[in-house]
Amino acid sequence: MKRKFAAVTAAFLFAALSACGGDTTSEPSPTTVTVTAEPTQPESVYPPESSIDEAFLGLLRDNTDSWDTLPDTEVITLAEEMCGAWSRGGTFEEIAGIMVDSGFDPYESGFFMGAGTEFYCPEYSDLVNSNA
Repeated sequence: MKRKFAAVTAAFLFAALSACGGDTTSEPSPTTVTVTAEPTQPESVYPPESSIDEAFLGLLRDNTDSWDTLPDTEVITLAEEMCGAWSRGGTFEEIAGIMVDSGFDPYESGFFMGAGTEFYCPEYSDLVNSNA
C-alpha cells in the first residue's frame, strides 16, 4: 500500500513539476493520472488455513476430555466427515446421534459439532446454532 501511495504521489509531483517549467506563453499539456484502488478483503475471523487444524484441536482439548484419546488425524477426519454429512443434508439430530452412539457424551458431541462446523464448514453453522 505504501508503494502504491508513493507511486501515485510521484506521478502527481511529476505532473505538477512538468507543468511549471518551460515556455510561459503556451499552456501546459494536460496530464492524465489514473489511480485505481486496490480491492480490499475483509480480515477473516478464522486462522490461516495452515493453522486451522491446530486451533481446532487446541479448542477441543482445552474444553473437553474425550478428544485427547484419539490421534489428531482421526479427530480432523471426523470433523471433515461431519461437514460431508451436513452437505448431504444430514440433520443435527442424525449427526449428534451418531456421535453419542459412538460413545461420546452429549456435551462433548455438541461441542465437537459446533467447533468442527465453525472451523471446517462454517456455511453450516446455522444448523448447529439453531439446535444449541
